[in-house]
Amino acid sequence: MKIILYIILIFNISELFAGEVKFRAREHYEVITIKDNDNSEKYKGFSNTVNIWWEKPYDISFGLSFSPIFSSLKGEEDSIYGEKVKIINAGLELKYFYKQLLKYMYFRPGLSYTILKPDTSLKNRTGMSGYLGIGYEYPFKKFGLAFELAYRYSDLEHDTRIEAFTPSVGLHFYKSL
Repeated sequence: MKIILYIILIFNISELFAGEVKFRAREHYEVITIKDNDNSEKYKGFSNTVNIWWEKPYDISFGLSFSPIFSSLKGEEDSIYGEKVKIINAGLELKYFYKQLLKYMYFRPGLSYTILKPDTSLKNRTGMSGYLGIGYEYPFKKFGLAFELAYRYSDLEHDTRIEAFTPSVGLHFYKSL
């Protein structure tokens, strides 16, 4: 019995080392609603996320996530948060391919620390966010093209909440980089 446990342990450790640390990026088009007390304001625009994580392609990936590197979301001019806002997220994400349903379908849960930076004299608001995405990655010879639909919910200071619908596209080079 012990020998079977050792074999299983060695197999799992070798699986862990089969992956590599990689940089990945995806582009989003975000539609967000910021709610606090009696206000509700909409913003939208392009954003991005960068992952630095351990990856076993088309199986599982996990590690750090940062967003956005460059972007601001636009709203109405008379908004209490300003015409533009920047929402910064830094946290952890997991990308898990659920092969029982479709071979290249994946789920992406995440948890991050969030900063809302208004374009007005209001102070930054901070808090935590949860992220849940579902996607499909099309494999090609040297890269994968991933399409994802996701929802992010942020709970910030001063009873501020952010709900985001964020479809994204990622181009992942597996063989060449």
